[in-house]
Amino acid sequence: MQLNSFKCHILTLTVSANLICSHITSVEQLGLSSVHSYPYLGITVSSDLPWDKHVYTVSSKTTRHLNFIRHDIYGCPPEG
Repeated sequence: MQLNSFKCHILTLTVSANLICSHITSVEQLGLSSVHSYPYLGITVSSDLPWDKHVYTVSSKTTRHLNFIRHDIYGCPPEG
């Protein structure tokens, strides 16, 4: 299996406030970046496991789609 080192990140899951990550992980001799949250299969996973980033991501995406629909049908005459 080939891994793309530019698309791979390190996400350490913990409920502890003090996170110390001392290990270095690499793919193809390139170091992987450490992230605090990352979208995975439509769910934004955060390192300290709250749902607020996921809820914010979903609600902002929904708001963008709703505003697009409102703007798109604003000038249309009602059918009847």
